[in-house]
Amino acid sequence: MPLRLEIGPADLAKKQTLSVRRDTGEKAPVPLADVTTAIPALLETIQKDMFTKAKTVYDSRLITVTKWEDVVPTLDNKCVVVLPWCEQESCEDDIKERSGKRSEAL
Repeated sequence: MPLRLEIGPADLAKKQTLSVRRDTGEKAPVPLADVTTAIPALLETIQKDMFTKAKTVYDSRLITVTKWEDVVPTLDNKCVVVLPWCEQESCEDDIKERSGKRSEAL
């Protein structure tokens, strides 16, 4: 669950709920009258933030390798190897055989 809503007697008296983002821990009150619009908007924000974070991590691990001797060490560092000379499945099969890595690692 990306979002937790807390509601207690004090919240009911204030006609609000407390939203807690699971990805950041950020807490914010949400008026009960706005729940049907505020929560979908918050979920959309969480989705965008999580995607941006994941893409940043992925991009930081995307390494272009131009020499064969760098392929296995790069894979061992949990990086995604980009081989500019290899754009065919047969090339990938050769790399898997030569490197000893399973396709999940490639």
